[in-house]
Amino acid sequence: MTDGMWDITRVISVCAVSGQAAGTAAAMAVDFSRIDIKKLQKTLIDNGVVLHEDEL
Repeated sequence: MTDGMWDITRVISVCAVSGQAAGTAAAMAVDFSRIDIKKLQKTLIDNGVVLHEDEL
């Protein structure tokens, strides 16, 4: 694998999880400034997303 391909494959999973979090947040909120972060985190965890413990 070339260095360029390694960089691409290394970030794909991060992009996918970021997209899942953004999509879930969009589905849950009408006003992003008032979103319930703890509820969003629980929903993501319930859907199999692994969150860093320091962020909870």
